[in-house]
Amino acid sequence: MPVSSTQRSQLTPSAGMPALGAERLPAAGLRHGMKGAEVRQLQAALVRLGFMTAEQVATGPGTFGPRTRAAVETLQAALGAKVTGSFTAETREKLAAKLSPPAVGEPRPRPPSTAANTGSNPPLRNTDQFVGPTRGGGATGQVVPPVRNGVDSQGLPAGAELPLGNMNWGVDPSGKPWTPQTLAAAMQTQAGLAAWYQKAFKNAEQALGQEFPVLERFDSEGRLKGDPRKERTAAARKTFDPLFALALTARFGPPELAAKAQARALPVLMGWVNTYKPSGNPINETDFPKLFRSLELMRPFMTEAQVKQTRGWLREFIDVHDRVELQGLCKVNNWYDWRLAIQGAAAKALGNDKLLARVRKDLNAQVAHSVRNDGSSFDFHHRDALHYHLYTLRAWTTLASVAPDAFTPKARAEVLKSIEFLRPYYEGRKTHIEFANTQVAFDKARARNGEETYVPHPWDPKEANSLLQQARAVFPEIRDWTAGAMERNEGLAGELMVAQLLLN
Repeated sequence: MPVSSTQRSQLTPSAGMPALGAERLPAAGLRHGMKGAEVRQLQAALVRLGFMTAEQVATGPGTFGPRTRAAVETLQAALGAKVTGSFTAETREKLAAKLSPPAVGEPRPRPPSTAANTGSNPPLRNTDQFVGPTRGGGATGQVVPPVRNGVDSQGLPAGAELPLGNMNWGVDPSGKPWTPQTLAAAMQTQAGLAAWYQKAFKNAEQALGQEFPVLERFDSEGRLKGDPRKERTAAARKTFDPLFALALTARFGPPELAAKAQARALPVLMGWVNTYKPSGNPINETDFPKLFRSLELMRPFMTEAQVKQTRGWLREFIDVHDRVELQGLCKVNNWYDWRLAIQGAAAKALGNDKLLARVRKDLNAQVAHSVRNDGSSFDFHHRDALHYHLYTLRAWTTLASVAPDAFTPKARAEVLKSIEFLRPYYEGRKTHIEFANTQVAFDKARARNGEETYVPHPWDPKEANSLLQQARAVFPEIRDWTAGAMERNEGLAGELMVAQLLLN
C-alpha cells in the first residue's frame, strides 16, 4: 500500500517510535492463511506504522489475507529485509531494531541521504553496474539516493531528469536518451505517445490490488497444456505486464498514483530478485527481459543493498545459462537464440560491455547458421511451422529492442531478411499448413493433447502481429508493409517500445 515520506521516517531509529515498542510485536512465523490473536497484533502494528488502514483490517481482522501480505511485503522492502510476504524472523528483528530508541547518551544515527546531499553516497564501482539512472547518466556517476514517496525534493516525479536505464529506451529529438521530463514534453505534441502512457497509468491503477505470485522456478518447457506446473508458470508470467505498468507509473506517473505504484511494485520486484533461481532453460525464461526493464525503471527507489542484490541476480542469469551445456539441436535452434537474448538483455542492464561483446560474437555466428538464403530459418524447416519461425525472430527482435548494439551490421541484415521472409505469407500471397511435417515428437504429442496450435492447419497472418509490432520499432525498413500489425497490441512493454522508438 502507499507509504508517505512521514510514515517512512517512522522506520528510522531517530524517530524513536514511542507509540509502538518492539515488545508489542507478535512472534515471527506468521504467514498467509493464518488466523488468530497474533495476526491481529501484527495488523495493529501495521496500522500504527501506516502500512495498513483500519478499514483494510476490518475486512478480515485476525486473518492473514492478501491485504496483510501486501502490507508486510511493503514493510520488508522499507526495512531492506527479504521480501516474502510472511512475518519472518528477519523482518521482526529488523523492525524491532528500528523501533528501539538509542540508549541514553548513545549518538543517534544520521538520517538517510536525501536528494540534496547526494555526495554522502559513494559511487558504485563494479564491472557489472546495474546502476540504471545516475546523476550525469554514466556508469560511474553518482548513485541517486532512494526516493520513498514518488517525488523528489523539488516535487518532480522520482528520477524525472534521469535516463530510463542502460537498456535501449530510444532517444529524444535531440538524440539524447529519453527521460520522464523529455517524454512529458513529447506527449504535448505526440497524441499516440500520450495515449499510451495514459493507458499505462490506468492499467497500473487497476494492478494495485492485483495478486503477484512469485515463483522459485518457471516450469513450462516440454509440458502439455493442463499440466499444473505449466499453468502456474503461465499465471506468474502474465503478471509481468501489469508489473511493468506499475514500475513505469512509479517512475513518472502522477505523484499520488506514483507513490502507490512504487509501494506495490518494489516489494514484488525484489521478491523476484530474492526468490527466483535462474534455471538456464531459456524456453522457460523468455519473458524475463520484461522484468529486467521494470527493475531499471525502479532503480531510483532502491537502496544500495537492493541495487547490489539486483546486480547479482542479473549476473546469475548469465552465469547459470553458461553452465548449462546445450545438447543436440539445442545448440543451433531457438534454445540458443533465446539464451543469447536473455544473456544479452542482462548484460545490457548491467552495463557490461565485455559480456555484451561476447553475446554479439555468438549471435553473429548463430544468425549466420540459422538464416537460409531465402530468409527462412532453421526452426521453420525443422518444425514445418511459421509459428516457430516467429518464435526465433522474437528472440532476435527482443534482443534488438533492448540492446541494438548486440548486432553486427551483418547479423542485423540477416535478421531483416528473415523478417522479410514473412511478407508474402502475411500479405496472403502465400499460404502454409502448420506442423504438417514437423520433425519434433513433442509437437505431435501436443496435437494429440488437443492443443489447436499444433494440429496441422492453415497459418493465420494475425499470428505475426505481435512480432511485427515489436520488429517495427527497431527495423524501420519494414514499416511500409506492417502497418496492419498495429491494430492488435499485445502488451504494455511492447507498446512502450513501439510508441517511443517509432519517434526515432
